[in-house]
Amino acid sequence: EAEAWIGLAFSLDDKMSGSEGIIGLPDEGTVKKYALSGYSAPAEMEADHQTLRDTSISQNDGRTIMSFTKLLEESDEIRIKETGANWLLHARGSSNSFGYHRTRLAFQHDFSEDTGRPTPMPANPSATMMPTIVVNSPTGQEPTDIDPLNDAEGASRDEDENVTD
Repeated sequence: EAEAWIGLAFSLDDKMSGSEGIIGLPDEGTVKKYALSGYSAPAEMEADHQTLRDTSISQNDGRTIMSFTKLLEESDEIRIKETGANWLLHARGSSNSFGYHRTRLAFQHDFSEDTGRPTPMPANPSATMMPTIVVNSPTGQEPTDIDPLNDAEGASRDEDENVTD
């Protein structure tokens, strides 16, 4: 199968363990938040943590496209910085059936660079929505080609399926 599940995670470092992922499952039509561990299957977060907005997942011409809007700061979750480096992890399965990732990529990204200037932090950052992120995963390409932010500093990738975080 050419199209597959995809995920994007926010991390304190470049490791999967302890990160918080957003995983899109095309066959189920879901985009949800998960707690990630390096040694066991991701655990779907409780309903009160499923705060994503404007979620969608679709597949067309060998591409899986997931989009969502997420709060920058949420209780008991990794804070997403508007200015400064954030660690992000990208993963893609080998099919729509959720399982071990076929490819993965860790990279850093500063969202203030998206607009060309730093965005001042509002008085109440938890009320601020992060710009919509679209993760686009074309089939049969290397992770550096599927990363929508492939010029991000600190990018590293690992395609060895026997490696764990």
